[in-house]
Amino acid sequence: MPLRAIATTHTNNCKVSLSDGSAIQYQRNGQDQIVALTRSRIQTPWLQWLLPAKVLLQNIERDIVGLKSYACGNGIEAQFQRSREGSTARQEQRQ
Repeated sequence: MPLRAIATTHTNNCKVSLSDGSAIQYQRNGQDQIVALTRSRIQTPWLQWLLPAKVLLQNIERDIVGLKSYACGNGIEAQFQRSREGSTARQEQRQ
C-alpha cells in the first residue's frame, strides 16, 4: 500500500495519504511524540463536515520504557504496567 506524507501548516500535525483516498493524521505533543491518530475519508477541507474524521487512537501516553496507555476510538482503553526491570507485567483493557 503506497503512502504519501503531506505536510500541514501546523508543526504538530502531519497527514499520510492511503491508496483508498483517505488520510491518516497524527498529532504530536511538545516532545514530538505521537498522541493521537485520526482517519479522514474526505480530503477537501470545505467538505469535511459531511463526514468528520474518525478517531483511531487518542490519549497516547508513554513512560520511560515505552507505551503506557491509550484509548481507541471505539471506547476501549488500555493501560500497561511494568515490572522494576521494565518488562510488561500486566495489561489492562476496559470499555
